[in-house]
Amino acid sequence: MTVEASSCEWLRIQLPERIDTASASALLAKLTSAEQDAPLDLDLADATTIDITGLMTLLSALNERSAARRETLISLPSDPAVTDFLLECAFPSAAAMVSRSQFGTLHWADGALPIRDQVRFLRPAPNRASGTAYERLRDERFFGFLTYFFQADPQISSVVATEWSRWRGPVVLSFLDTALKHSGAEVARVVIYELLTNAVLHPGGDLLTIGSWVASTGPGSAKELVISVWDNGNSMVRPLRAGLSAGQPIRVTEAAVNDTFVIEATGWRPRRAKYSAQWTPEADATDEELLLASVFPGISHRPAKAPPSLIPRTREVPQEYGLHALYRCVVDLFGGSLEIRTGNQQLNLVSASHQRRRGPRRYRAHISHVAGQPFHGNLLSVRLPLRYAR
Repeated sequence: MTVEASSCEWLRIQLPERIDTASASALLAKLTSAEQDAPLDLDLADATTIDITGLMTLLSALNERSAARRETLISLPSDPAVTDFLLECAFPSAAAMVSRSQFGTLHWADGALPIRDQVRFLRPAPNRASGTAYERLRDERFFGFLTYFFQADPQISSVVATEWSRWRGPVVLSFLDTALKHSGAEVARVVIYELLTNAVLHPGGDLLTIGSWVASTGPGSAKELVISVWDNGNSMVRPLRAGLSAGQPIRVTEAAVNDTFVIEATGWRPRRAKYSAQWTPEADATDEELLLASVFPGISHRPAKAPPSLIPRTREVPQEYGLHALYRCVVDLFGGSLEIRTGNQQLNLVSASHQRRRGPRRYRAHISHVAGQPFHGNLLSVRLPLRYAR
């Protein structure tokens, strides 16, 4: 990480060539309290590869800094193609919304960027009625960032319903059915529904951003659909910790699920090599263990807000089974992965390399403790491998 004061008194934070959740959040976590209070220049000049989850991490920082009336400058990538990517995925618009631009805390090194962003979206989409479903979705700018504000329960239901419907459009389903290894309808029914329901129920939150993109897993390699949701609520670990500290049970129902999670730990020491989904944390559990337990069926912090009830579903999943249903769908059905970043923890969940035909389902959980400033809000991202995207 490069941190230096510029002649304009901006504290320059030089982001790496590859910007993803781990690199961006680890870099920002290293800032001292004094550096956090200073006007920051988030310098993307060296960026050559940007994952939307890395941009979500920057949106989290912008929201937190704006709420504290701290000014932030964003310097654009030197590579025009990377700047075009920021425009195409509507990152400037998302940055303005999460910064609540009326505070005047967000600045661009290229002062014309917000205008360029607006002009780009005013351009007519190419007429490709005979193109592939993926091409039509790109032309219609389906992928990218969308931000929603919510407070009252009707707004919460509206957020979930809007995205649930958007991901059930005929062109979307045509693309998903062709490109994924399983029915594309499951993306809206389970993935989108559970990601958003989880986000709107975190205490203290009033906005979320959903981002999606089709990305390459490496040079000349396969592609994947990345869907990421960030909310500005309290860390999902915090209410579980509060419940345990108050002597309240966080396992609200018993679950006949024998899923096993093999642990890979970074920055902390787990008490066991693997955990069962039937394991119930006690007061001495670490925050890393609580993050893992948050995906277990039957574990819940019993939030005050009621879950949205106006969303039609083909199968009801109890709220305390939501993240369990999510990882089962993402990992088992689509062969993908689930990533969660919150507080000082990060969880990456994939299938175990040698899955038994019978017996408990096994997963590999890489859980990291990220030292320094905690991550603001909650970021959940899924990656679904595609057979092709063209």
